[in-house]
Amino acid sequence: PKAVGRDFLATGDVGYIAASIKTVQDTRVGDTVTLAANPASEPLSGYKQMNPMVFAGLYPIESNKYNDLREALEKLQLNDASLQFEPETSQALGFGFRCGFLGLLHMDVIQERLEREF
Repeated sequence: PKAVGRDFLATGDVGYIAASIKTVQDTRVGDTVTLAANPASEPLSGYKQMNPMVFAGLYPIESNKYNDLREALEKLQLNDASLQFEPETSQALGFGFRCGFLGLLHMDVIQERLEREF
């Protein structure tokens, strides 16, 4: 199919927008996108933010791999908006991340993907 410019998308249409969003953390799944000239009076209903139920600290084996771990977590977050993480420091383990997961299975899947893909 050939790309066709449109002013709006209707039900069933597939499209994309270009925005000046710098990081994935600036957006959330379910965000309502409107025009500045014609804003929506309220956001679309039906979307709830997922709250993590299980937390774990993830630390790189070698301290110089901290940025690699951060980039890997950011890439995983592109496909899994429920993954949450923030920097954490431990005197024993050094620099790492405090990660929030939906459950133990979610934590196992993320750990497996980190080991396999990165």
